[in-house]
Amino acid sequence: MAAAVLLTLALAGAPALAGAPAGAAPPERSFVKYYVVSDGGETLYDLAVRLLDDRARYSQIMHLNTGRAQPDGTVLTDPARLRAGWVLLLPWDAYGEGVEYGIPPESTGPAPPESPSLAPPEDACARPGSEAGPDWAALRVAANQAWGRSRGEEQTVAVVGSGVDRTLPELAGRVEPGVNAAGTTDRADADCLGSGTAMAAIIAGRAPGDGGFSGVAPDATVLPVRILTTGPDATAEVQAAGVEAAAEADVAVLALSAAVDVTRADVAEAVASAVEGGAVVVMAAPVGPPSGPTLSDGVIRVAGVGADGRPAADYRRGAVDISAPGVNVATPGGDGPVSGGDYAVGYVAGTVALVRAAYPELTVTEVRHRVLDTAEPMTDVRRPDVLYGWGMVDPAEAVSRDLPGETGGDPGAPLTAGGQPGEDDSVFLVIVVIVALVAAAVLGLRFRRIWQE
Repeated sequence: MAAAVLLTLALAGAPALAGAPAGAAPPERSFVKYYVVSDGGETLYDLAVRLLDDRARYSQIMHLNTGRAQPDGTVLTDPARLRAGWVLLLPWDAYGEGVEYGIPPESTGPAPPESPSLAPPEDACARPGSEAGPDWAALRVAANQAWGRSRGEEQTVAVVGSGVDRTLPELAGRVEPGVNAAGTTDRADADCLGSGTAMAAIIAGRAPGDGGFSGVAPDATVLPVRILTTGPDATAEVQAAGVEAAAEADVAVLALSAAVDVTRADVAEAVASAVEGGAVVVMAAPVGPPSGPTLSDGVIRVAGVGADGRPAADYRRGAVDISAPGVNVATPGGDGPVSGGDYAVGYVAGTVALVRAAYPELTVTEVRHRVLDTAEPMTDVRRPDVLYGWGMVDPAEAVSRDLPGETGGDPGAPLTAGGQPGEDDSVFLVIVVIVALVAAAVLGLRFRRIWQE
């Protein structure tokens, strides 16, 4: 299960992702991860390396604690200067010695007058965006090369997770009110954790000015389906309700956050119903031993990978359909790159939206076939690879390559490296038959000679 932050989000890829509004901490009386500084010689850089495996993520801890009054009445202003006894809120994917989970100890001293309010912004967690520059993921996926053929127009993608911040400039005017399936009064088009907003930006972000961040399908619309509020977990009942709500909205694509556990029978049933209703479901590839019901043919399982090609998690071998950037990915509104399975899902869900706009006549299975078979191979072995599936998602190829299997063939047949269902298997079978016939002929001649002698 994996991790990094959008809009000061603390995330998780599997285990989970979470965070807080820029410049403000989440309400302190809820359960959070936190750390009590024991040594005045510690720094945020040290904690980021030890608890988050990434020194650059010190800024996330900094933002989560900006303006918070510490027990001695002071506030954190310098990442290199910490005082013993300070209580620091942590991203949800922090782990290691000293990490606590629960309600953090209350401050004993007043915050300085100039410190900002700790109250969440109006409409529950809406936060301003800040532009993120180009990153390796955008360059590798090169979604802009597909835009001459498709921009995802008239496609709605449901993001089932923490909600989506409608105020993000890159998503302006294209975030529907959505559905809150979590049973709370929070809006679905707001986001306390940030992971859902990051997914939505990767799927359908559009640079508000000249240059800047754009997602894979910049003309698509996002339907936020909120199953998370202030924590990374949701009950199976809430998860299933979220998937069902997305399916009832008649969307083209369902992008499931890592919080959706398809090993639960009711959740898997909801996913199967969504596929049957005409939606392509994109989810993070599973980790651990096989469990739960068999998934529908309309589901795409995505492995997150880094710039070096290494998987972001210990994905189950043979349970990956396709790969996409999921480590150190840039998104708008954050101070640094993010990591996690949710973001890899975003790249593939955006590609599905492009395909559905370019080929509205294709069935769910045919769309899945096209997205997988046009992926860029990541190894020299016969596809699918047990680690990377069919390879790195390739939006431009997905909307432009001619696939004979879509007409006159069986789109439900197993995919092959040749781009047409069954092609390699047929060739292999012919070769085996020829070799067997030749061997039989040779053996027959030998036996004949022995008999004559």
